[in-house]
Amino acid sequence: MFRKAFTVKSQDPQRSSDRRKFRSELTARFPGLLDVDPATSSPLIDVVFPLKQTASSGLVVISKITTSGGEVLSVFSLDGQPAFFKDSYGYIYPTVYTIWKSPNAWTTFTTHEPVLKRLFGGADLMLPGVVRPGAGFASFKADEVAVVNIRGYDIPLAVGRTAYSADEINAMGKLQGKAVVIAHTYGDHLWQMGDRSEPPEIPQNFDDTPEELDSEDETDEIDDADNVAPTDAEIDQADAVQVSVDSVTDLAAQLDEVHVDVTADAQDNTVPEEAVESLDDDAVVITAKDMDEFLETAFLTCITTKLAEDPKVLPLHASTLYSNYIIPCRSLGSIVDIKLSTHKKVGKFLKVMEKKGLVKIKERSGETVLVGINFQHPQIVAFQPPKRIAGAEKPAKKPDSTTGSAQTSTSALAGETIKTTELLKPHGATLAFFSNLGFKDRLFTLAELRDSVGQYIQSQSLADESNPRMIKLDDLLGNAVRAKDEDFVWLKRDVIVQRLSDRMQPHYELCIPGREPEICKGALVPMLVTIEQRQGRKMVTRIQGTERYGIQPDDLAERLKVKCASSATVNPLVVKANAKPLYEVMVQGSKLKEIKAVLADEYHIPFTKGEPRSSRFVDVVDKSGGKK
Repeated sequence: MFRKAFTVKSQDPQRSSDRRKFRSELTARFPGLLDVDPATSSPLIDVVFPLKQTASSGLVVISKITTSGGEVLSVFSLDGQPAFFKDSYGYIYPTVYTIWKSPNAWTTFTTHEPVLKRLFGGADLMLPGVVRPGAGFASFKADEVAVVNIRGYDIPLAVGRTAYSADEINAMGKLQGKAVVIAHTYGDHLWQMGDRSEPPEIPQNFDDTPEELDSEDETDEIDDADNVAPTDAEIDQADAVQVSVDSVTDLAAQLDEVHVDVTADAQDNTVPEEAVESLDDDAVVITAKDMDEFLETAFLTCITTKLAEDPKVLPLHASTLYSNYIIPCRSLGSIVDIKLSTHKKVGKFLKVMEKKGLVKIKERSGETVLVGINFQHPQIVAFQPPKRIAGAEKPAKKPDSTTGSAQTSTSALAGETIKTTELLKPHGATLAFFSNLGFKDRLFTLAELRDSVGQYIQSQSLADESNPRMIKLDDLLGNAVRAKDEDFVWLKRDVIVQRLSDRMQPHYELCIPGREPEICKGALVPMLVTIEQRQGRKMVTRIQGTERYGIQPDDLAERLKVKCASSATVNPLVVKANAKPLYEVMVQGSKLKEIKAVLADEYHIPFTKGEPRSSRFVDVVDKSGGKK
């Protein structure tokens, strides 16, 4: 689940009332957390997730993240360390940081060392690779949280949920199938989200040889428990491996192999302790003074890194500067929110920076625009950016002014294009159906919707035995797909999926190279390029709707002036009252070919290779009648 990088969508401190509810949920699901911790003589729940927060510790932050597979999860972090996470199905898992504090509080499976390495690579734990206890597996249910350790080392290094109950496994003659569906391991990107600390050290007296037993019966029990050496098939059809636990040095070296260099993909979800000024029963208060410092640091970082590398991006609208430059340049582990600062608005903040002599701004059509930066200002010259920033692929670094050959952000992203994924959200008549499944706020791709419907049909045995394509509608599914005047009982499976998708609210995920993916409400609307004749024989080309793709009209106009060698102006469009202002770029002449080239080369809009080049992100209306 976390083998690949994920995206952090939001971070919010957990309210005290929600914290109490979550603790109650933890103790209800994991009774082992009520056991007493020998080191502190307190219940384990107070160690892994304390009830109260002090001014120096106990801060809980909830991060909403999206995995590489599109699943939306919630990560609960304690003092910057991921403690628990909840998946879209409602399952709650502890992280490795939590199970290291309470290794005996969870259902535990023991495996062999070579098998563990495959778990680190993304595989699930198979039953043939499990060391079977001589007395059989202790009592546990299917879909129960379980942890995995290796022979001779009791500290768990992987977390997942059981595929079968203990009774089902004990009843098996030959162990086959999955034992634990792995969700998280030591060394993955969720582990990187914390302080990347090591597991507790391996005991100095570590020995993988079984103890001598007094009775022959006990010896037979251990022989059965060790399960001898797994065969090729027993380790998930892998190459034959020697099943033995190596020396302490070899094991430690192998554990080191799973360490991955931390990149920007491993987003940090910590909130600095300095941001906590005072606490009441329900909220964490971040002072405006601290937020001013975070904001100015992020602003100076973007000036000395991103904007210094590519000064051609100026002029920049305040909103674009804030969302695409300042927020990604915040120090890793800090939160930047203009509304929590003394400035309240980005325009006011930029005016303060202008008074200091750092930048030059202008007002255009009611919006503040950054038009210049004083790179020689002493504060900018002396500023050292943080070593790690939230949106950087590498540690922040000032461009080398001596070489004068710093790559621009555009060239660094060469070859990448904008991508979108169509999503569907439960809405209206479908809301009751998905709420019952625990998916009220989930966003589905069409494939995920089809799988979820299929799982529900299977769980309720709704498919016709003679024709599995025909589904009998129960009350819950029927109310979601039938219109008010319809009363049919049977419906084809594909039609059910189509009716559900038609009734759900469209969304889409927009992935612009160099930026964090963005979830947008509604259907994707392409840009509109219109070629028309105006004022006699003069031809003009107009471009509208660029803002939704992160393309600022002013910036596009400047680039088109150079590419087209003609005039390009920015004109306001008529919008509804109190709506965000929108603009169009108008270029003199019929310049469709040049516009497509700029959109593809400078803004990563994908076009087909053949002529005429087309794109699903751009609609073209030619009113010129073939004139140029």
